[in-house]
Amino acid sequence: CGDICKIPSSDIPNFDLLCAGFPCQPFSQVGQKGGLNDERGQLIFEVLRILKDKQPKAFILENVKGLQSISGGKVYQLILDELKKVGYKVQSKILEAKDYGTPQLRKRLFFVGVRNDIKIDFDFPKPLPLKYTFSQIMQGVTQREYSFTIRIGGRRSGINNRFNWDCYM
Repeated sequence: CGDICKIPSSDIPNFDLLCAGFPCQPFSQVGQKGGLNDERGQLIFEVLRILKDKQPKAFILENVKGLQSISGGKVYQLILDELKKVGYKVQSKILEAKDYGTPQLRKRLFFVGVRNDIKIDFDFPKPLPLKYTFSQIMQGVTQREYSFTIRIGGRRSGINNRFNWDCYM
């Protein structure tokens, strides 16, 4: 539909659950760590605008775990405070993909919010057993039980790079 920064909230249909993953590059350990000084990092304010204006029953936001520590934790606390200000009970937690049935080492920070007027207490799910091994997914025998987060560069990352899927076979 276009650039969310240019779409008025009134043009967005009502909904019950907002799921969003705002850009992680400004908060990543491997990035420039620009935080909210990076234009991409400021997109969280568009999420906040939509939450404030549309007031869905709940939301789930996802980002890299580095968001918790960037700028000494100030950015994380600001986001948490702003989510509460727009009318939500908020929980946050770093979850590891391997703890939820996926053979991948991928930690992500989740924010889950339930609108203040809804009488539900949210609890993050308990870990689950591994559903598929990495060998099963790769249809062969791999050296590791879990994969690392796979870099976007993929095959261009260097065959021995631990973030390259080619080095697992």
